[in-house]
Parts: sequence; C-alpha cells; structure tokens
Amino acid sequence: MMDKQKAVDLINTMPIIFYDTDYIDDEFILYTATVEDNEMNRNIIKSLGYTDEEIDRLQSHRKREIELTHFVWNYADWYDGYKFIIREDLK
Repeated sequence: MMDKQKAVDLINTMPIIFYDTDYIDDEFILYTATVEDNEMNRNIIKSLGYTDEEIDRLQSHRKREIELTHFVWNYADWYDGYKFIIREDLK
C-alpha cells in the first residue's frame, strides 16, 4: 500500500466536482464526494492500487463521475471542505 500522505496528496490533485456534507456535533461530515471519470483521474486511482473494474464499481449515480468515498478513507481521515487530510488528533 502507498504511503498515506503521498496517497492523500495524489487524491487531492483530482478536482472534486460534487460533494455533500452534514453537520454533527458542530463539525461537518462528508457523505459523498465525486470526481470526473476521465483518464487522468482513473490513472491516479489506479496508482493507489485499484483496477479499472474496481473503479467501474465506484461509479456515482451521477453520470460520468467516480465516487471517492468508497476508497479515500483508506488514506485520509477527514475532508476539510477543500481537501482530504490526515488528522493527527483522530489517531
């Protein structure tokens, strides 16, 4: 498995095109985040160890988008509204 910080840095290079959150205990919780299903984003996800078949299963109900929340939590602990991060206080 790739180093977590390196993986998070790669994930954060993909522009989020849609996300939805809700607030719980004065902090927001990410429920969904999607990126465009294109060659660049697929290559980034594949560099994390996923296959095209697995990525196809990560398709969002929104057309031509990949749902990140199916795999991103293997690397990141939090989404701060702008990027995925590793929060030291969650460890």
